[in-house]
Amino acid sequence: MKRTIYSTVSALALFAASPSFADSNTSTVNQPGTMSQAYVTQSGQTSTSDVTQKGADNYATVSQGTGNTAAKHNQATVTQNGANMAGDPGSNDPYASGVSNTASVSQNGDNGVAYVNQTGNNRADISQAYAPGGDQVARIVQISVPFAGSENYGYVHQRGEHLEGNIGQAGNSNAAGISQSSDPAPTETSHLTSNIGQVGTGNNAFNNQDNSTQTDSIITQAGSNNNANVAQHGDHLTSQVYQFNSGNTADVTQTGDHNDSLVLQTGADNSATVAQSGSMNDSDITQSGNANTASVTQSSDHDMSTVNQPGFGNTAVVTQGM
Repeated sequence: MKRTIYSTVSALALFAASPSFADSNTSTVNQPGTMSQAYVTQSGQTSTSDVTQKGADNYATVSQGTGNTAAKHNQATVTQNGANMAGDPGSNDPYASGVSNTASVSQNGDNGVAYVNQTGNNRADISQAYAPGGDQVARIVQISVPFAGSENYGYVHQRGEHLEGNIGQAGNSNAAGISQSSDPAPTETSHLTSNIGQVGTGNNAFNNQDNSTQTDSIITQAGSNNNANVAQHGDHLTSQVYQFNSGNTADVTQTGDHNDSLVLQTGADNSATVAQSGSMNDSDITQSGNANTASVTQSSDHDMSTVNQPGFGNTAVVTQGM
């Protein structure tokens, strides 16, 4: 058994690592700063954890395959450069005042890889949950500095096989969440991918992929006060949401098989709603004007809808199916 721990902390920093079990576990922690905390617990095979915290009021917790004999090939990396803003790093409020970075990574199962990189008042939580696991990969990158970006929040929850989740945030008070689950239900070489990118202020993006196979989701927000929610339950589903202004809202719900949805909002204060419950459906919504509303419902098979709103205050309702 190989176990290596290195820690450099100030008098107020705290680091505790419980014993590691199984083979080839390695933990490296380097904390040059104030009030930094790190807790690492590893149990499984070939687990590697690396935690680096610089600044003040940082907090990191890494747990890989604890008490799980199926845990193997786990790797977790947490890097936090915290702003010197005193506060409670362990607060349950993701937007707590003065929180410099907080990161929590927990991996059970096999072949899970998680990366968290934060600068500023960010908070991140990655859980690639419990056995049987799969080939999960989760990345959270939150770039912010004091008075130029703070209070970002991101979480990723993955269970099934061949899952990958990515969250990138740069700006103020953005929130992003990804929840993916396919195991132990669908297989068919289950493939779930979710990507969320946020640049701006006050954006919210959430994606939930439940018991799906071959499902992909992309949410990109560049602006302020945009909201996007995507829920996917089925097979071979694809959703793309792009919001490049302010005050836009997009809600996408996909069930069934082989459905595609695209929402492009380059104007402001637009609303788009897509509901697909059949199979082989395609919906495209483009809103380049302001204060437009579009609603598309596809409940049968082989439907196609295209909505283009370049003006102001327009309303479009499309219903396809019984």
